[in-house]
Formats: sequence, structure tokens, C-alpha cells
Amino acid sequence: MPKRKTGQFLPCHHCGTKIYVRQYRIAEFKYCSRKCQGHAQFPEQPKRGTTAPCMQCGHPVYRVASKSNAPRYCSLACRNAHQKKAIPRKCAQCGKTFDCSRPRLATAKYCSIACSVTARMSHRPGTGIQAIKQSPILAAIKFCNRCDYSEHPEILVIHHRDRNRKNNALSNLEILCPNCHALEHYGNVECDGASNDSAIINAGLRGA
Repeated sequence: MPKRKTGQFLPCHHCGTKIYVRQYRIAEFKYCSRKCQGHAQFPEQPKRGTTAPCMQCGHPVYRVASKSNAPRYCSLACRNAHQKKAIPRKCAQCGKTFDCSRPRLATAKYCSIACSVTARMSHRPGTGIQAIKQSPILAAIKFCNRCDYSEHPEILVIHHRDRNRKNNALSNLEILCPNCHALEHYGNVECDGASNDSAIINAGLRGA
């Protein structure tokens, strides 16, 4: 059996709109919404916002002062239609023109992931690992600095003694084979071989 409604339809004290009010709220009911409550309690409060046309259809839209610089749309449909419009942009890497949506205008610089990666690699400073490997001293080392492995010098890696990859001083670098490098990092075990600060320079001179 359905519940019997015990409320009443009462008019708003500000706009007169009748709305259904439950029994326990009848004694305290005055306004149909917070908007009517605000207009009734502060009738002379000036509006601090601005009115501007919708960016899609031109319909006037009111915005409060804190959001006066935000994009203005009169509805969700207008916002979606406006943001889906493709805007041509020029790729900063290859110069190709590509279409970009409005939400990505501030961040879109490249037409593809390939152009983005190429641009990032080209702007890297010359102090990274790739630049260090091109050092004449390190390029001359063709064997592990601890176990003297030299069968495949292309697999040798650079190890930072203090575990700080930004410290690329020669005294902090060491050429190791994958096995010795794994033991150093995962087992913290020292292999046989040179381990003093001048090992890189001595090894370079020996391998030259």
C-alpha cells in the first residue's frame, strides 16, 4: 500500500513558486531555493560578475567575478561543440600543419610522438650518459674495469660509484660488464680488479 503524502504545497516567500514541502519542514519553510533566499535576505546586494556572449551561440551568459576570465558557454552542448572545433597548428619539429582541439592548445607542440621524442633528444644538454660515452678516455676502454672481460666491448656499461647519475666526474665513473654491474647494484659484492679513484684513467691508458 503506497505511503500517504503528509506534506503541503507552499509558495516561496520571494518568487511565489509553489513547491511540495514535507510535514517536518512546514514550520521553517520560507524559500524554494538558496537563490531566492539570497535575493530576499540581500535585496540591494550588487552583482559583482559580468555578462558576456556564449563563445558558441552568442547567448548572454552571467559569470561571477572569480570566474570572469573562464570560458563562457550557455550549455554543455555549446561547450562540447566549441571545443571540438579543430584549430590548425604548426609542428615545432618538422613544420607540418596538424589539427588541434582547443583544450590542447596550451600544450600541443608536435604533430606526433616521433616528433616529440626527436625534439626532446635534440634539446638535451651534453652532460648525459650518451655524451659521456663519447668521451675519448671512456671510448678507449674496451674491457671491464674489474674482471677484465673484453670479448664483447659493446655490452659494457658505465657505473656511478656514488650511485648519483648526475655526478659524471671521471673519478666517479667506472666501466663494468653487465655481470659486475649487477653484482654491484643487487648484491653489493666487489669483483676482483682495480677499484681506486684513478681506475678509469689507468684503464683508458692501458686499453689505448
